[in-house]
Amino acid sequence: MRLARPTSPLLEVDALSVAYGDASAVERVTFDVAPGEVVGLVGESGCGKTTLGLAVLSLLPDSAKITSGTVRLNGEDLVSATPERLRQIRGGQAAMIFQNPMRSLHPARTIGWQLREAYQVHHRGTSRGTADDRAVDVLEDVGIPDARSRLKDYPHQFSGGMQQRVMIAMALINDPKLLIADEPTTALDVTIQAQILELIRDLARDRGMGVLLVTHSLGIVSSLCARVVVLYAGQVVEHGAVADVFVRPQHPYTRGLLRSTPSESVPRLYSIPGSLPGLDMRARDVGCRFRSRCDVAFDACSVAPPLFETEHEHASRCWLADSAASRAS
Repeated sequence: MRLARPTSPLLEVDALSVAYGDASAVERVTFDVAPGEVVGLVGESGCGKTTLGLAVLSLLPDSAKITSGTVRLNGEDLVSATPERLRQIRGGQAAMIFQNPMRSLHPARTIGWQLREAYQVHHRGTSRGTADDRAVDVLEDVGIPDARSRLKDYPHQFSGGMQQRVMIAMALINDPKLLIADEPTTALDVTIQAQILELIRDLARDRGMGVLLVTHSLGIVSSLCARVVVLYAGQVVEHGAVADVFVRPQHPYTRGLLRSTPSESVPRLYSIPGSLPGLDMRARDVGCRFRSRCDVAFDACSVAPPLFETEHEHASRCWLADSAASRAS
């Protein structure tokens, strides 16, 4: 069961699996991202979100490998692409921003130097002046004031929010069609977080850029995304339009995540009991991976459920959703 394909998909991930050695970290994940669309990928830490994001651009560490499935960007399979072709695509057609901009920016190089390098590697023979002009353009696009004078500054001379804006500018400098944003507002205060999220939304809309937003925050997804993919222990357990999934969640894990979201109306914050199964446990488990933490588990959960479509474009990996699907049909 897949998310309904957009009319003109930009990114197509089909049955993608990733393993660390013999341990499976991501299993047969399928989703699409359309031009101008923001799709949220949510779940607890350790569920495989970042691994999946890295796998899309073949940026996995040496200890991990894609074991099956395809990733297509504008119809081109990235899994089988050569290293040279991947270098052309990364930073060109597709870009990624990470959680901690200070760890991603070179502390001993000016912002201007780093932006020029990102541009010139995809535009061989471009003059320094042309590259600087392009750097100023993208810095202004992401809201950095007095952009030209800041080209000579170093990362430590920028606040955390401004560093993240620089990272977004670097990702945008070659007009990518796809942006993967991995927890882009971690460690930022609420005001700066809202500004960064608004920036990403506006860029997707104005540039027609597809965005895969990796986050643990359902609040961020509800404010920014059209569709959501809920990941648990490396598997998609629910997906659909945000309005459907958040109003009528079909999987107990999704309901638990929603209950765990801070709210002024809830006096005591809910916590899902237990913890994620480790990679070694997943291979030996033939049932539903959430059943040990689930408050509605029953005998059938000893067998792994497939994804059931409960409503149009809304699916859940739960045996109880099978009943809902039958009622809907």
